[in-house]
Amino acid sequence: MCDLMKVAPTSARNDCSPDKVNHRSHGTSTPRTGAKGRHTMPTYISLANLTSQGVKDAKSITSRIEDTRKLFESLGAKLKEVYLVTGQYDYVVIAEAPDDETAAKAVLSLASKGNVRTQTFRAFTAAEMGRIVGDIR
Repeated sequence: MCDLMKVAPTSARNDCSPDKVNHRSHGTSTPRTGAKGRHTMPTYISLANLTSQGVKDAKSITSRIEDTRKLFESLGAKLKEVYLVTGQYDYVVIAEAPDDETAAKAVLSLASKGNVRTQTFRAFTAAEMGRIVGDIR
């Protein structure tokens, strides 16, 4: 899996090449317990930009979001929210996946359609941050 899962379907930016893969996590994530005691999946935040192809078919963005929701679900991930934003990025996407490999597969599947370029980050809750910094020696 790529460090920060930077994904771009262009040859100019191949951040997921084998020599740049981060093997530290091995795709394992500790399940979180939600407010009602249920296990929740790790959260991933993607910053996305439309490609030229994506802009040409801008009117179908909402249907593409629904297609993406179905794609993520078919892979075991969940598309939580998609926000159209102003500034450097076109969208902020919040998703959950059971592990890093599933998240990478979902993002790569989305990027392979050619409509968006993404940078995806694993997000940690305050409780997870506490455990992480608690282990610092």
